[in-house]
Amino acid sequence: TPASAAFLGIAETPAGIVFSGDCGFTCNDWITELSQVQTGLHVGQLDALINNPNGHDGIEGYLINDVGGALSDKLVIQFSGQSIHVAFCSDGNYAICDADLAAGGGTYSGRPINEDAAGNFSLVSAVNPDLVIGGLSPEAPEPLSLALFGIGLAGLGLGRYKRKA
Repeated sequence: TPASAAFLGIAETPAGIVFSGDCGFTCNDWITELSQVQTGLHVGQLDALINNPNGHDGIEGYLINDVGGALSDKLVIQFSGQSIHVAFCSDGNYAICDADLAAGGGTYSGRPINEDAAGNFSLVSAVNPDLVIGGLSPEAPEPLSLALFGIGLAGLGLGRYKRKA
């Protein structure tokens, strides 16, 4: 990877999808961030300007599998001149990624990207080989599991309280 390569970070957080770039999208090949848009908690889009000296215009899509091999996320990256558009979709909320890819005439890569046990993934863009992408997409516990866990903790606390009385 060249020394001037740009890094794009994608983090799935409880507040939504967060994108980050080198020096706040101002150094290495980045020129500037234009916007980040959230659609609910599971879909994020980034528009920015980036140099693409060793690449070309185009669109690419990636399927990201969890550690068990099930589809976890979709990632779509489109380059046009110095413009980059990124869409990251997770937890079954794939409509925006699918629509972006279809509108650009692209398809998802035949080889899925696999997350490690912590939900981390990485790849190098096929359209811009100077762009390295790293992501964190941890598996969130199901709401029912959290509720049962909370009830269990409350039961333990109540049991201790009654024994002290």
